[in-house]
Amino acid sequence: MEEKLQNVKVTLFDEYYMVCNKGTYFKVGMREGRILSLLLTGNTIEMIAGKEHVTAEEITYIIDVFESQGIIGKKIKEKFNPLHIKIPLFNMDKQMGKICDCIRKYRILRLAIFCIGLLLVAVGVLTISFRFNEIFKVDSLILPFWQYILIYFIYTVIIFCHELGHGFTCKYFGGTIGKIGVAFILFNPAMYCDISAIREFREKHKQVLSSMAGFIVNAIFIGIFSILFHFYPCNFYKLLIILNGTSILINAIPFIRLDGYWILSFITGIQNLYSKSIAKLIHIKGIFHYKSWKDYFLLSYGMINGILIVYCTTRFIVVVAGFITRIL
Repeated sequence: MEEKLQNVKVTLFDEYYMVCNKGTYFKVGMREGRILSLLLTGNTIEMIAGKEHVTAEEITYIIDVFESQGIIGKKIKEKFNPLHIKIPLFNMDKQMGKICDCIRKYRILRLAIFCIGLLLVAVGVLTISFRFNEIFKVDSLILPFWQYILIYFIYTVIIFCHELGHGFTCKYFGGTIGKIGVAFILFNPAMYCDISAIREFREKHKQVLSSMAGFIVNAIFIGIFSILFHFYPCNFYKLLIILNGTSILINAIPFIRLDGYWILSFITGIQNLYSKSIAKLIHIKGIFHYKSWKDYFLLSYGMINGILIVYCTTRFIVVVAGFITRIL
């Protein structure tokens, strides 16, 4: 049993326990969490059965379920999903830890970083507000071919910084950063930074800020390119501003498993938001038995999701049908 519990960490929250097993997180009920906590402190099955007022057979059964689900023991491999492939590359937890220690040590450094970041975000917001029509127009997309290639590499670096923003914030608040790698979402290349450790944060603002950090990084880059655009007005900087602005908007959509989805999940305190909302939509007849605002919220979220799925599917069919018709 000791080997099965070697990498298990249990954290108590108000109404549940969060269990971490080799970087994978599970939310379990109060009784299950207590049983795991007792196991971790060296209690035998018979001792736990006595404390929980159940039989030893029931405790054994629960432990077997824990192992079959990967909550203890060997980590269960995720099922291969061709639409969402992750390729881990490296881990920067130690490096980020040293940077965060340095920032915590010097108050003047923290203040300087905050002020510079806030100033750049403000510059970006003001530039977009007052020069929106100038920046966001079709002519802004016309560039020499070599500049498109350069922008591609610059934007790749920005995406990497976006993910580092999540990792840095998570580490600063005391979390552990997992692997940083490449992901292919619907066959489109992207990057990711594993900050699953934010589930251990008791404070919602730490979870939300860690999820929002990527937005802030993009907003800072908008400020930087806005300053460059002010002194050297050209389509090159316009397009970089547009790309960062678009990245913020796309990541903010709460109906895709991107930053906006997790922010909404942490704010509401509802995990597995998508699957629970679809379940509410399927069992809509149970609306007369709702007792919490979360039930109504999940139903509303599920209805919007359903509408979006129907719209996108219909739109896709129409486009494909039109394309085939033109070919024939």
